[in-house]
Amino acid sequence: MNTSEESVDFYNRLVYECKFWLEGVIIPIVGGIGVIGNSVMFYILLIHDLGLKPLFRELIMSLLVSDSLCVILSIVLFSLPRLFPTVYSLIIAPRLVPILLPLDEIALTVSIYVTVGVAIERWFSVCKPHTQMMENAGLIIISSIITGAFILNISRFFEYEVVSHKYTREELDGNKTFHYYLPQPTHLRTDPTYSKVSTIVSLFVLHLLPLCSLVILYKTIYKAIRARTLRLSTMNSRQMRDLTVAATLAIIVLVFLLCHSFKCFINMVELYAVIQDKDPDEYWGSGMSIVAAVSHSLIILNSSTNFIIYCYKDKKFRDIVSNGCKEILAEWRCW
Repeated sequence: MNTSEESVDFYNRLVYECKFWLEGVIIPIVGGIGVIGNSVMFYILLIHDLGLKPLFRELIMSLLVSDSLCVILSIVLFSLPRLFPTVYSLIIAPRLVPILLPLDEIALTVSIYVTVGVAIERWFSVCKPHTQMMENAGLIIISSIITGAFILNISRFFEYEVVSHKYTREELDGNKTFHYYLPQPTHLRTDPTYSKVSTIVSLFVLHLLPLCSLVILYKTIYKAIRARTLRLSTMNSRQMRDLTVAATLAIIVLVFLLCHSFKCFINMVELYAVIQDKDPDEYWGSGMSIVAAVSHSLIILNSSTNFIIYCYKDKKFRDIVSNGCKEILAEWRCW
């Protein structure tokens, strides 16, 4: 084996190891903890108001649901191929991938824009505290986000199709024909114009717009928090509560920006490729494969850490979670 072949073999092995540990090990562990934590947090918000405003509470509950769906779908799409390649290739890939991929994008889109919605609600709460919201504002906002996510990603349901393949095998009683099914890109997915438009829309709508919005909102909220900190002694309990929740939001936004930065970078590389009328696969070497695995892991980390941030930052929520867990453990011991 010459030096060139050894180098290729080394990088292929490196990509395999990175993807196995990031997507096959870290994602299921972190995602599993995240789904459990999100479920506990959802249950607590369902039975306790925690002194939160109704709109903020409804948005957080929607964020927990969309995050959990994103985690579950990502585990199926990215972790199962590393852990159970045979099951994935025979059962999941042939039938479910063309449906699960767009559903995962829809869940991610909802999660992104609910996060933006939470930031906007906190901006009103901190910077415009006397603004009155409609009674059903939460339902309208959440329904609009879900509808917009479906409209934005509806074309993804037509990007892949299940194609039947057949092969003939010689057996004792003669030749037999067997059929197997694989998902393949459709003509829409491979169309150059569609690739350009979808890449530009994805980069702008799913990355640049929400990321810039969150940075601007966070900066404004941070300035308001600093200004109010100077006069904490004149604030009532409700205002102090809003301030605590706003500070929690700041951490959530920072984690969001960090975890989505890799996916934004990948989209920018794809956009550069399609603008240059080149195949994005030309830029998709071993390094980009590792970046993609890191991106998947960070997005799952983001979807799994919101409940940890709340437990760390919000004492009232932390106390309720602690008491709830003690009650559950006490019931288990009685059994």
